[in-house]
Amino acid sequence: MKLTDNILKLNEFLYLNKMTYITPQSISNQEANYETFVFPIQSSESLSKNFKLPLNIQGTFLRPGKPKERYYSLSTLQEVPNKTKLPIPFHHDHKDKESSSVVGAVTKLSVEGGVGRYFGHVNDETTARNILDKVINEISVTIFSTPIKRLEYETEGIDAYLTEISFVKSGAEEGNTLEVVK
Repeated sequence: MKLTDNILKLNEFLYLNKMTYITPQSISNQEANYETFVFPIQSSESLSKNFKLPLNIQGTFLRPGKPKERYYSLSTLQEVPNKTKLPIPFHHDHKDKESSSVVGAVTKLSVEGGVGRYFGHVNDETTARNILDKVINEISVTIFSTPIKRLEYETEGIDAYLTEISFVKSGAEEGNTLEVVK
């Protein structure tokens, strides 16, 4: 590759990042067969230092109670890991109809101390960086269940299972957590 080709590529990069252009005349050693350019570039992606994909994550997602329209008992919650067909996808903001919004997978569910827990990984670099930078820090689950009328709770959900977990700006259920597995 010629020196001028390298300069054109570098100038294109500099233009896209709003930096100063260089010209062949500004390079002092024009007679060399190659040139080495060393300069620091910091972008927003550099906030998340070294990591590798997939990014392993875990967190909590449901407790006994009534997060929205249906009450979920502890016994129903304990059945969720067995009734959910794994793996299920991690999505962006419940966009479960768009395959492009799948950014990872939930590989394990459990119930510990009356709290639902999920374990999985993120394959998308941008989403992983946003999680590491704590830009994404909440999740929301899509749970399907059979409604049963109960006088004391109005409607109870039984035979519950998850279909997806979404990364959201603000989840419907307080206390859902998202953390990186170290």
